[in-house]
Amino acid sequence: MREAAEDAIPDAPQAVEYGALCFLKGKRASVGIAPYTNHVSLIFDRGAEMEDPAGVLEGTGALRRHITIRDKSEIAGLPVEEYVGEGYRLE
Repeated sequence: MREAAEDAIPDAPQAVEYGALCFLKGKRASVGIAPYTNHVSLIFDRGAEMEDPAGVLEGTGALRRHITIRDKSEIAGLPVEEYVGEGYRLE
């Protein structure tokens, strides 16, 4: 998943914040990859503003949305690069 994110936003600075690998836009963690015990979440700081044609974004908060991956095989079927690119471009 990290490789797909780097392909989508190759020049984005990276840092580990809040236990997640974050792709920074300015000082803001715009996109993050967060590992948990039984899954990995791909987190979008402004995800509520994103299009979701694949219907994979989860969450109901005012800003953030995430995609939950429970098995590595799920990544191949997800439009990770498109979502990461869109999530990163949001102002």
